[in-house]
Amino acid sequence: MENEVLHRVKSIINAHLDDDQFSVDDLSREAAISKPQLYRKLMAGCGQSANHIIRDLRIEKAKDLLKEQNKTVVDIAFSTGFSDPDYFRKVFKKVTGVRPMEFQSNFLNSRRQAGN
Repeated sequence: MENEVLHRVKSIINAHLDDDQFSVDDLSREAAISKPQLYRKLMAGCGQSANHIIRDLRIEKAKDLLKEQNKTVVDIAFSTGFSDPDYFRKVFKKVTGVRPMEFQSNFLNSRRQAGN
């Protein structure tokens, strides 16, 4: 049951990943679960709040996009639901431990070394 809810929640979030206005209220409404019930189910199922799941899914998508050389950090911030690129950089570093440009550079360097 919990995995089903988590799967549905992630699916809903992924459908709205680029929407910087998408909120826990919207998620609760689309999942047809009250906010308190959603919170309880998510905490029981994965130990994270809806806000953290939304943030983490956005950062995971950003990491995928950073692996593409033709995307700027600003473009990636907007396409992953962050309306402020500086805030995106701050959250990205908090979650991953590195700035977005460092992540991209590290990925490209490791890719070059693997190709040698």
